[in-house]
Amino acid sequence: MTVRNLHYRARVACLRSLTACGLGAVFQRNRSGRRLINYHGVDERGSTQYNGRFISRASLEQHLAYFTRHFNVVTLTDYLEGAWHAEKLTVCLTFDDGYRNNLKHVLPLLEKYQAPASFFVTAVAAMGRDTLWPDRLDLTTALSQRSIEIDGETFRKSAGGAYVSERGTLKQLCVTGGDVFSVQAERALAQVLDLKAHPELAEYWQLMTQEEIRTLSESPLVTVGSHGVSHCSFEHVSRDVAREEMQRSKTWLEDVTGKEVNVFAYPFGHYTRENLDDAEALGFTHQLALDFRRPEDEQDPRLYGRFGVNPYIEWDLQLIFMLNGRY
Repeated sequence: MTVRNLHYRARVACLRSLTACGLGAVFQRNRSGRRLINYHGVDERGSTQYNGRFISRASLEQHLAYFTRHFNVVTLTDYLEGAWHAEKLTVCLTFDDGYRNNLKHVLPLLEKYQAPASFFVTAVAAMGRDTLWPDRLDLTTALSQRSIEIDGETFRKSAGGAYVSERGTLKQLCVTGGDVFSVQAERALAQVLDLKAHPELAEYWQLMTQEEIRTLSESPLVTVGSHGVSHCSFEHVSRDVAREEMQRSKTWLEDVTGKEVNVFAYPFGHYTRENLDDAEALGFTHQLALDFRRPEDEQDPRLYGRFGVNPYIEWDLQLIFMLNGRY
């Protein structure tokens, strides 16, 4: 365990003790500032059995009810143009990947609370595929004990439950191995677990169809942006591949929605300085990461960091971290 993880766990334990004693309100006082808040999937029960990216519909509603009552919730355009409140925390809500559950669960809640949000959708359908490799890997890891063969390399379940080979975990190799390896891995995983044979898991992997993306984009509360094509790490593919991912996703989403797509959110928050230049040249006026990869990137007017929601902690703690802008 890293020093950073130990420090985080100590902070969580301390804050839990304080909130249990009724002192949490001291840390939950509203303040000025701004946050781009990052969500992914939403399900009925907030399960972390399959991944650490989903929250429940009830949790999202709790967030929206609080945000619209206490914060200044703005559109992505207003946020990027500096429409920030002088006294309240200004927030902009973003959802990554393009899950069908965003249309099913998120849009009705946005309409209920009249809260705008932006959805960064992958164009994986342009490749003739209907899943993202992280979802297929997470579900296979949770449900299967079978070994996996990828280009002659065998991955077996470790004592901790992850697929590993002599080179490392399959998840890390899919991130660092580039677009070719992740495609090979996805094909191998499909041989181990047939997702369509498990309809009860649909919320954890189904993406929106073209018609559903179009329906989502027609809401006056919604902005659609690009999240690439194959959900690869741009730090581990060639510059040409990254540029093609950005161009292809932009063209595909504009054809689907009939609207200009000019904001790009980097998968995993990974990017290079060359990516920033290429995205700008392709017509992306703004680009979103998670943490800044280098200290100087924080001063780059093209790039914005985001605050990721943690499904493993309770709302009182999530609110404190959100107000502070860090975990």
